[in-house]
Amino acid sequence: MTRFLKLNFPFLLQINFFKDHTKIIVCPLMGAATYIDESKKFRTFPLKNIEKHGCCRSLASRLHYARKMIDQIQETEKKGKKE
Repeated sequence: MTRFLKLNFPFLLQINFFKDHTKIIVCPLMGAATYIDESKKFRTFPLKNIEKHGCCRSLASRLHYARKMIDQIQETEKKGKKE
């Protein structure tokens, strides 16, 4: 189970993963993703570096999940505007 939070800063998205208590915060304006792991250690990665060099499997799977959910939300919003 997850919870999505769109924070006040435009386009800042925080996703909490309840199963393992990890979080990712994605900021397209900064072009970065912050990952808070199970031990509460956080690291911020420029998205360009992730694209170029890759990242750990746990962050990659969470970013993939986030992208999938964002795409679904955008698709739902498009359908709502058409109706």
